[in-house]
Amino acid sequence: MPIYIPAFIAYEGGASVIFSCGLIETRGGRLECLRYLGHLSFLLEINGTTCVINPSKYANFSLSDLRRCDLVFITSEEPGSCDPQLVKLINQRTFATVVAPTHVLSKIDVSDKFKVDVKLMDKFSIKGLEVQVSKSIHPQSAYPVGYVISSAKWRVYYSGSTYSFVDMNKIPCDIAILPIAGTYCMDAFAAASACRDLRPKYAIPIAYETVTGGLYASTTEFSQDLPKCTKPIILRPGSAALLKK
Repeated sequence: MPIYIPAFIAYEGGASVIFSCGLIETRGGRLECLRYLGHLSFLLEINGTTCVINPSKYANFSLSDLRRCDLVFITSEEPGSCDPQLVKLINQRTFATVVAPTHVLSKIDVSDKFKVDVKLMDKFSIKGLEVQVSKSIHPQSAYPVGYVISSAKWRVYYSGSTYSFVDMNKIPCDIAILPIAGTYCMDAFAAASACRDLRPKYAIPIAYETVTGGLYASTTEFSQDLPKCTKPIILRPGSAALLKK
């Protein structure tokens, strides 16, 4: 069965506990978590570093709620993956470093000292994390990419808006975040099939909901088609999964 995890945390006796079946870990008083912001947008807290992935106008996202952001990862220049003005505002508020391909960075008005230009198959360390730039198949973008963002405990693969491709089995990950909309990217069946190659411990579907709150795709179909080695985590926009290895 899918794991449904709510968006709120209760505090009892100074300790954080989550309602439902979520697991929790603290590192220096901070949670390690994945928060789905809607469409293609995600917030990742890992190894004490806060990352926002693909901030866009379609996200369930309030800039006033973002008290810290260390890194912004962008997979393509498309509006569903990048809102240049929002990225600029995040940088002005938090001094976050923006990680993206050259043609995406050229559209974002922030100082060059906050930009990291990436190319396919790049590997580098930044702010306590290891990053690998992965292949992406998205014909509507000039140079789409995905990312594997890793700490000592977790390897999180964020594919971006992509179709499946034959060498996905070469991407190492514990958690796979995959689109299932079926429009300019994988559908639910293709994303579940990709997990047979990726073999992650957990898989999180994204881009399944419309801007008005309807559904493009069935998360149930995705969950049912996953291999036995992979557990689905179904996050509604705004909700979070708290991680414990």
